[in-house]
Amino acid sequence: MKFCFLTYKYDIIIVLQNTFYFLNKTKKDLIKEQMCVKMKKKTKRKKKVTDKKEINIEPLYEDASIVLCEKPPIILTLPSEKSEKSLIDYLSDYYAKTGEAQTLYPVHRLDRGTGGLVVFAKTKKAAAELSSVFAEHRNTKEYLAVLDGRPQQTRAELCDILYADKKANKAFVVSRERKGAKEARLFYEILKTKETEKGEISLARIELKTGRMHQIRAQLSHIGNPLTGDGKYGSRNNSCQFALYAFHLKFSLGKKEYEFFSYPDVNMYPYSLFAEEINALR
Repeated sequence: MKFCFLTYKYDIIIVLQNTFYFLNKTKKDLIKEQMCVKMKKKTKRKKKVTDKKEINIEPLYEDASIVLCEKPPIILTLPSEKSEKSLIDYLSDYYAKTGEAQTLYPVHRLDRGTGGLVVFAKTKKAAAELSSVFAEHRNTKEYLAVLDGRPQQTRAELCDILYADKKANKAFVVSRERKGAKEARLFYEILKTKETEKGEISLARIELKTGRMHQIRAQLSHIGNPLTGDGKYGSRNNSCQFALYAFHLKFSLGKKEYEFFSYPDVNMYPYSLFAEEINALR
């Protein structure tokens, strides 16, 4: 069972979590339209959704300014050119059922394969402020990840130059600056390492200092510890999809301070190997 904690200055609200999600457009459209997406009633698609299990999307927390969601790893945050059901479609389903017309303003996103907390704004004013907060990294974003092996350092900050190859849909750590390359920084702490039939794997707590394409996946792969199940970045463990979950989100909006926590399903591999450690964080 997952929980979400919201800090409102001095009041703490505990919200029992169901399921839910988030959306976006192309970067060009986001800048031009200030990331505004209007929710519409469900429409028929040319292709059926290929999701193997039914997903029900509901806000985890909602007020006049924001909506908080938990993105499942198996769906896209944003619509794509393919006829594939994304977060916006699931949210459309939710608002269609409630009979409410809702305009949403995305302010950040999670890549496919990454699950966890996502927030978006409900007003232009909130969107402008939150967009600046996330762009300037005046927020806290933490992830839980399962890695192959045992990093040499239990705690460390990784500072690299990251180049995103959009055609290959992959990020690379490079030795020198080049066009399109950007600084990438994160801090990690190893919470536990365990021996398995396929070798050692470790549970890590990661705080992003910058937000680059595939940043966590690329930087951890560079030090020899790719995410477990992440064959694209060098993992030889094909027993699961890569394990990366955005579990902690903290930011301010106006005079309000928000802080949310949510946790991955400890009944699913490889999180199941670290159920005790994950439950201890709650």
